[in-house]
Amino acid sequence: MLGNAGFVRNVVEKARDHRSFRLDDEDLDAVLNSDFTEFSEDQMRRFRELTREDLAEGLSAAVAEKKSK
Repeated sequence: MLGNAGFVRNVVEKARDHRSFRLDDEDLDAVLNSDFTEFSEDQMRRFRELTREDLAEGLSAAVAEKKSK
């Protein structure tokens, strides 16, 4: 059984998975296929930060996983 820290880590990992899925789109493909190397802080924030939606999805997935065990 996971303790509080383990559960929180699981939520964050699942939120990161959701962010990766959310960001895997045509915009990312265009950036990766370009020669562009300079990125603004706003552009980088999109890849670094978890959104409220990411955390909500992570929490939902972690709770569902815990209930299924």
